[in-house]
Amino acid sequence: MLSGAEPTLIHNTVHRNRDHGICVTGEGNGTIKDNDIFQNVLAGVYIETGSNPTVCHNRISNGLGTGITVADEGEGVIEDNDIYLNKLCGVEVKSGARPLVRVLAVHDRRWQLTFYPTRSFLTPSDR
Repeated sequence: MLSGAEPTLIHNTVHRNRDHGICVTGEGNGTIKDNDIFQNVLAGVYIETGSNPTVCHNRISNGLGTGITVADEGEGVIEDNDIYLNKLCGVEVKSGARPLVRVLAVHDRRWQLTFYPTRSFLTPSDR
């Protein structure tokens, strides 16, 4: 999803990609709902560069990377997804990203959430 695109992806199977399963970039929006996303090399869903999609009711599993990564000023609503058996964490939130994450089911022996704070989150005494 690129440059302001607003598609709706519902009831798809997204698997075995050599990169991210679904990449939302360049202020892309839209809805990613009720999909089976699995066995991708990088993130199952990757959100960046001011994009603000709704990602809900998906099954994201068995990837070599993260279930969902939000980076580089990415936003979005991540709600009620079933995320499991990914090699890295279920949801990764990188510096500058601001997603709303709620009703999250991450179940396996991996990390559930990983946050990378920026210096802007540090108080003056921490610098």
